[in-house]
Amino acid sequence: MAMTCRLQRDEDQDLIYDVHRAAFSSNLHGRLPAAIGSSPQFVPGWSWVVERDDVLIGHGMASWTFLDLDGGGSVDCRTCPPSQSCPDTSGAGPARR
Repeated sequence: MAMTCRLQRDEDQDLIYDVHRAAFSSNLHGRLPAAIGSSPQFVPGWSWVVERDDVLIGHGMASWTFLDLDGGGSVDCRTCPPSQSCPDTSGAGPARR
C-alpha cells in the first residue's frame, strides 16, 4: 500500500470536491476548496493531497485571511479551512482515479 502526500495539481480539483463532499456530506463543503483556491488570498504551495495506491483520499490547504481588530484596522493571518479524508479510505473511496 503506497501513500504519498504532494502538492495539489489543477487536474485534482474534481477529486478534491469528491473528497470534501463525501467527508462532510455536503455539496457546500465540496465547493469550498475551489472557492478558496480562486481567491486572491490563496497560496498554491499551501494546498496538498494524499493518495493511497493512486486514489486521492485526502486534501488539506491553508490560505491568508484578514481579521478585523476591535480598535480598527485588520491583521493578516493564515487559516486552515476544513481538511478531510474520505470516510471510506479502506476501499476505493469516492475519489477513485
